[in-house]
Amino acid sequence: MRKIVAIIALTSSAGMLIAATNGASLNGVEQTTTLNCNGGPATVSGVDNTVTINSNCSSLRVDGTDNTVRINISSQANIVVSGVDNRIYWTGAKGAKPRVNISGVDNSVVRAK
Repeated sequence: MRKIVAIIALTSSAGMLIAATNGASLNGVEQTTTLNCNGGPATVSGVDNTVTINSNCSSLRVDGTDNTVRINISSQANIVVSGVDNRIYWTGAKGAKPRVNISGVDNSVVRAK
C-alpha cells in the first residue's frame, strides 16, 4: 500500500506552486515566493520568477527565462540550469561546493554573499 505524503498545492492563473514534505517545485510566470524543500530536491520552471528556497536542498533544477533563485543547498548538491538569463545565488555550509551544469545563454550560478 502506498503512503501518501501531505502535499499542499496552490494554483493561480499564472502558475502552480507545490510544497511537499520532501522537496519543492514552482512552475509559473512572474511569481514571487518562498519555498521550503526540507532537504529534498527543488525545481523552478517558467518565466520571470523570483524564488527563495530554504531548508538545505539536495538539488536544484531551473528551466526557463529570467528566473532568479536564492537557495540554501546541502554540501554535495547538484545544480542544473537551462534556458536564458537565469540567475542562481546559493548558500550552504562552509566548504559546500555544488556540482553545477549550465546550458543555454547568459545563465549564472554564484555563491551568495
